[in-house]
Amino acid sequence: MKFNFRKIASAAASTALIGSTIALAAAANYPAPFVQNGAADVGIVWGSSALNSDLVAAANIQSDLSDALAAQSSGSGNVIVSGDVWQVSTGTDELEIGEPLFR
Repeated sequence: MKFNFRKIASAAASTALIGSTIALAAAANYPAPFVQNGAADVGIVWGSSALNSDLVAAANIQSDLSDALAAQSSGSGNVIVSGDVWQVSTGTDELEIGEPLFR
């Protein structure tokens, strides 16, 4: 039997496309199973002999779920600032990040 690389590559690519479609459909309502009504129900676990890439991935997942939790539990959007603060602006033109001080 002759080795047919094209058929194997075609089958592998088709499997990858179908798998990615299923994975995206499963993740459509993320983080719904883990963060609901402003409360998190999740535990991130890694082994004692985990690679550094596994620890980085666990930290990324934790950060992403924390962001989703903060987005769900955010209040009215009003910010109360106290202490030694001042607004940088001249009249109605506020100083934005990356904007030059003098034109």
